[in-house]
Amino acid sequence: MIAANFTGGEAEDPRRAMGFKRSEERMHKIEAKLRNGMTQNGFRPETQEEIITQITSFARYGFPESHAASFALIAYASAYLKFHYLAAFTAALLNNQPMGFYSPAVLVHDAQLHGLRVKPINASLPNGTAPSSTRLKGTRIFRVCASGSVTSGG
Repeated sequence: MIAANFTGGEAEDPRRAMGFKRSEERMHKIEAKLRNGMTQNGFRPETQEEIITQITSFARYGFPESHAASFALIAYASAYLKFHYLAAFTAALLNNQPMGFYSPAVLVHDAQLHGLRVKPINASLPNGTAPSSTRLKGTRIFRVCASGSVTSGG
């Protein structure tokens, strides 16, 4: 911003251009404005080139890689929770429907394939609470209650 005499609004242009929908033409226009401002501020051509190269490199690498790293962390945490806390993980997914990815039936079936024991709906359970008899020690179990909520135990 300071190097090129950009206003706050002008400084947003490179960020937007480097975002999801990158545009070579747009980046060239921004680069021209950036070089003009740096020339007015006495930056040597070599320094300008170094700055432009760093910005361009970040635009090509930084945004996609940072998003990939965030996704990897979320995927790892989800896999850990699903493996170690299958009942609670499944209950949390079902309690947050609709999410737009998988239907509740698909989530329940996948959990069953991974060893979760699913009990049928019990309309007598008040407000989604599970009686202590469903909390079998050492088993992974959950029950869908009349309220639509899901409880996990074990």
